[in-house]
Amino acid sequence: CMASSFQTNPYSVGYVSHEVTSFASNFKAYSSGYPPTLQRHGPLVVLVGAVANTAAFSPSDDKITLFTAPIGFRPAIVTRTLCQGSGKNSWLLEAMTNGNVTISRYGTTAYGTVGVNTWIVCAAVWMTDDPLP
Repeated sequence: CMASSFQTNPYSVGYVSHEVTSFASNFKAYSSGYPPTLQRHGPLVVLVGAVANTAAFSPSDDKITLFTAPIGFRPAIVTRTLCQGSGKNSWLLEAMTNGNVTISRYGTTAYGTVGVNTWIVCAAVWMTDDPLP
């Protein structure tokens, strides 16, 4: 749940958690037991959880939005993290300053098609200068 009062100093925030429930087209939480969750500890944001796709796609170098982090959890600078996919696949997570969290470069030694209901683990850490709404 979000903080009930407005914080003017983003560094005075204790711990606030936000479960992602709204996804870009063709994406959803992988399971109810491990939904993508943004945890804010002062200016530090930790993203953990897993996303799944409802349609096959081929991300290659193109950035495809998974979901958008709300104000209060957006990175101060673009943050890139290598994450685990199904099997030995890996992919590039990019958290953009507008809040978009994207996937690209999915595969092992070459880009591949991502089959339906693939396990797309999200794990990243970034700093925010957002005030909480």
